[in-house]
Amino acid sequence: MIVKIAPLSASELQLLLGALKAANANEKVSDSELLAFEKKALKYIADRRRNRIGLGARHIWGNAEEMDLAVLRKIWIEAGKGGVGGISEYRSKRGMFCPIPPISLPSKNPMVVVHSRSDFFDWLFARAVANSQWLLFVKCQLCGKVNLRRRARVESRYCTKKCQKAAGLEKILAGADQIDFEAWLLKQPETLPGRLQMQLARIEKSKSAPRKSLG
Repeated sequence: MIVKIAPLSASELQLLLGALKAANANEKVSDSELLAFEKKALKYIADRRRNRIGLGARHIWGNAEEMDLAVLRKIWIEAGKGGVGGISEYRSKRGMFCPIPPISLPSKNPMVVVHSRSDFFDWLFARAVANSQWLLFVKCQLCGKVNLRRRARVESRYCTKKCQKAAGLEKILAGADQIDFEAWLLKQPETLPGRLQMQLARIEKSKSAPRKSLG
């Protein structure tokens, strides 16, 4: 018997993106955004017939409304940290070992039972890896955020075209004259990535620092 692991739908890809963002230490996910994502996850599980998923033990999952938000945040980080690392570390290998929660067998299109947020994340991530969809998720080498790219390849390293462009210009300008680099930074109409903002701040600081007298 061949077990079919179905690819993620567009809405499921967005759900996995939310889980990766919640698990990524470089993302500034607010408390309200975290709670909103928690509700989306539970709503997805509640539609068990359509999504072929069920909640095994609610007491193990717990009630987010009764939790300290710092605890909830830590749980989601622990649930997805392997995936956040995996989308960067294993891209060149085109695959990785993935744990999956209990599934119903024998069945060509099995139903899954999740008991925890780790189970929930593992099932979505395993389906993405099985169908090569995980490569659409990129952890940016410039800003550190995770994003879902419409088109992504094994060698993709940046979360948006903006970061990709900024990273390319940063490399080009790295050896350029400091004044030219400063002029380019000041001309940018959009908010600069954090790394370039820091470079601009260092330039401004060096200009304002008093120079020692040679006499």
